[in-house]
Amino acid sequence: MANPCQLLAVTGSPILHSLSPPIHTAALEALGDRDTCYTRLAASSAAEALRVARAVGIRGLNATAPFKEELAGLVDRLDPVAARLRAVNTVLLDGDRSRGFNTDPAGVLAGLAAAGADPAAGPAVVLGAGGAGRAAVHALGEAGFSEITVLNRTPDRAAVLADHLGCAHASLDRATAIVRDATVVISCLPGSVAALRAGWLRAEQVVLDAAYSASGAARAARKAGCKYLDGRRWLVGQARASFRLFTGVAVPTGAMGEAAVATRSPSRTVYLAGMMGVGKSAVGRLLAARLRCPFLDLDEEIERRAGRRIPAIFATGGEAEFRRLEAATLRSVAPAAGVIALGGGALEDPASRELVTRAGTVCWLWAAPSTCAARASGDDRPLLAAADPVVRITELLEQRRPDYAAAADLLVGTEGLTAAQVAERIFDEIDRT
Repeated sequence: MANPCQLLAVTGSPILHSLSPPIHTAALEALGDRDTCYTRLAASSAAEALRVARAVGIRGLNATAPFKEELAGLVDRLDPVAARLRAVNTVLLDGDRSRGFNTDPAGVLAGLAAAGADPAAGPAVVLGAGGAGRAAVHALGEAGFSEITVLNRTPDRAAVLADHLGCAHASLDRATAIVRDATVVISCLPGSVAALRAGWLRAEQVVLDAAYSASGAARAARKAGCKYLDGRRWLVGQARASFRLFTGVAVPTGAMGEAAVATRSPSRTVYLAGMMGVGKSAVGRLLAARLRCPFLDLDEEIERRAGRRIPAIFATGGEAEFRRLEAATLRSVAPAAGVIALGGGALEDPASRELVTRAGTVCWLWAAPSTCAARASGDDRPLLAAADPVVRITELLEQRRPDYAAAADLLVGTEGLTAAQVAERIFDEIDRT
């Protein structure tokens, strides 16, 4: 019987920092929905993210930088706002068909409302001409601001946006007077960019930031004494609109706000989950070398402690005995820092699943059943004995998919990638967060 688990995810590069999973999960829990899971999808491009999402069976995908503009050219249909902004942050997937939406303006409007910004009080300025900048210009127009200027480090890009959306534009290096005269300043620049200077600002101004961690805009606004709102207002506002698209249901009041406040740094204890043949051991050894930490293969540790190979354990005690040993071994090794490759069925045990999600960063490695079967061929796998490997792996994947999804901090598609490339992708996500 097909498993009822529904998958949603957010993608971008990097993505492990994203607060979207906790805030969407909080909304799902408030509705009592236990059949839907929301995770993060690591990818090097929007095209790869869309390809992996379809293969894994993700039915709803949020996107952040730098994928929004690329996605607009990849989906089958665009809603009117996404078409106008030429950027997509929400995708609905139905088989091979995809529809793109942009809920970022809803996030900007939520931030403006929270700040009490008055469109009649004076002009507004947007820093940055990417997908987020387009959404901010659109939202300011919707809110009633009549004087809007977009500033960008690359003036030509600001000119293209201004021509398309009907606002003024200028180069960031000539921004002092323009920013100082504005009543609202919206920063859509990467958090690491310190382009906004405190000397350009006045205490009476509202500064809305797309970044929700420490940013150059935050430092400048706080030094100038401005009314500053970080990107969590924006995040929750756009997430509420995305959630309704995904589920058809409005978010319960207050369900997302508290989750957006809590932050969790990625642990350098990493658990690799996924089906047999997906490459957990090979990736794990390489990742441990990059992180300069120990590596442990849980199956190998079970065999070492039991003094028997896994087929022998199955032969004498069956799968039940193996699962008992697996859970006990995981309990004893889980507190240690390092990279641990889990057995394919380790997360089916609720206590083990809770343990790894609490103790470290869980990465779900995914490959198609046919790929897993090819990679596992020739191995002595008790669960594949006397069976068509592809059919059996497909059955096991459907059975385990909800457990992988519920535990995963990060989903990585391994099709077409070497173990070294997968390890580097996970390392990069951890290192950049």
